Amino acid sequence: MSQNPYDAKNVEFLAKQVRHLKKQHQAHDPEAAVLLQATCPALTDLPLDQINEVLLRQYDYQAAIARHFGFQSWDKMISYAEGYPRFEDGKIVLTDTP
Repeated sequence: MSQNPYDAKNVEFLAKQVRHLKKQHQAHDPEAAVLLQATCPALTDLPLDQINEVLLRQYDYQAAIARHFGFQSWDKMISYAEGYPRFEDGKIVLTDTP
């Protein structure tokens, strides 16, 4: 899975990454298990062979991709990709870097 920081600027690419990770996970692909273990705090302590047995939600896949690109959340990454300002702690944040 690509980690090019410029890819985080393309919303369509990011959505495809989420779909790809979900398909990989559902197909019990070991590569998906490694990525999910590295990016999902709840899965960190599970053995790799058990990670593909865990039922995940769309949000979990989105959060994993966001963390993979160095963002704290899917929303922050999409905000960065779309170039829109967002609010954080009651203040407008104009840019967000990974």
